[in-house]
Amino acid sequence: MTFKINQKIFSGNAINEHSDVGIITRIFILLFWIGQIWTTPYLTGSEFTNLNYNPLFRPLDSLLQEATLIGKRFALYEAALVILLVLIVRNHSLGGLREKDGRRIFIVSFITVIICFLNPNNSFEEIKYLLSYQPRILLYFTASLFIFLSVEKQRLVPLLYYFIFYGFIIAFLQAALSSALFFMGKGVIFLNTTATLPNAEILNVMIIFSALALSLYLYSHNKKYLLLAFLFHVTIFFADRRTPMMVLIATDIILLFYFRRMGSRLIFKGMLVGALAVGMFYFLSSKTSVDLEYYFLRIYGVVSGNVQAYGDRFTDMGHWQQTKLTFITMLNNLNIFWGGGLRNDMFYVYGQSAYIHNSLAAVWALNGLPMTFYLIYIIFVFAKKGIMYIIESSRMKNRIILAPVVFAYIMILIGDLFTGEFFSKHFVYAALFVLALSFLRLEMEDEKTLLRRLLKREIN
Repeated sequence: MTFKINQKIFSGNAINEHSDVGIITRIFILLFWIGQIWTTPYLTGSEFTNLNYNPLFRPLDSLLQEATLIGKRFALYEAALVILLVLIVRNHSLGGLREKDGRRIFIVSFITVIICFLNPNNSFEEIKYLLSYQPRILLYFTASLFIFLSVEKQRLVPLLYYFIFYGFIIAFLQAALSSALFFMGKGVIFLNTTATLPNAEILNVMIIFSALALSLYLYSHNKKYLLLAFLFHVTIFFADRRTPMMVLIATDIILLFYFRRMGSRLIFKGMLVGALAVGMFYFLSSKTSVDLEYYFLRIYGVVSGNVQAYGDRFTDMGHWQQTKLTFITMLNNLNIFWGGGLRNDMFYVYGQSAYIHNSLAAVWALNGLPMTFYLIYIIFVFAKKGIMYIIESSRMKNRIILAPVVFAYIMILIGDLFTGEFFSKHFVYAALFVLALSFLRLEMEDEKTLLRRLLKREIN
């Protein structure tokens, strides 16, 4: 089954009668986003029960992912991702790595992964049977990156359209349900208080869709996208995760500057409407209302630099202090080329109370300096693109799709210096990583095609 495309609406060379995707591929794109947005990459067990929360699909959580962080079984989500790749290869022509930027990114990625597999500290029994999570993630990342960078452009564009379209739907459902439960006083119990959705990985996805929604609104003035952006903002604000919230604010500022809307009343209107809505709810439902003072004190404690002033209740796990310690440890041990290697156990860095809340330190500890330098390289690639779009914005604003994705993802990569663990924790990291990189292939005409379909009107 395929949709028939109205050539009058979707005119342009990037769309033709063969450019849509089949229903089976769309089903697996839906499964992709369910795995990204409705599952949690945390350990299960008594100490993590409150974190491993899934208000709608919680019974599916253990099926869609591994039972533990480093468990020895394959997850349904892994199988779904592999099937999706098979469908893309089967139904979409692979034109090879024709684009210079894509070819460079893949070659650097491939060499980095090969070096990781040559690490003398690897557990070869784990690699031999692919029992460890890490080698499976690296192999999936390499294969999926090649496929997404090789799909012919006229077939990549409709594929990315469905990733955007279905991603909006799944993210909206999660944000709406999480926010509704939160304001009903039935939110997730996180750090002795209620929250909307305290999973940083899911919040990162919502930041990307929030940026896309805000960009589409600023371009088209379609209030549907403004409401979407507002809902994502509410969900992220009350998630009790400070780093994602700061990533969201930084992304907003860059995007508003890109559209030259920094002096507009949009920011003031959004803050006013949000304050009135939350204030009215807080006033009318005192018995079930959330502890708003808690959130403001948590935010103020970080912004003011005086985190300890409000006691342990407001300090979380001290990611900022931990990040400082892990950076110092990493810089003092740059002579250690190899990391802990691919094996079925975690590698801890001095100064951490739990996992390594620092993506650079995490990949250095687990995979050594090559993967660390690779992550720095990817940050540079996104930063270079983002700076170029900002410079171009004074005369043209044609990157309505790509600019928000780039701005959001560079901020996420920087934010993950305080929260993330790339290529060591969960397939959602690698899957979203590949998808974000594939957006870099879009040219201006490709974006116009996507806009025609998202806005359902002609684009000049």
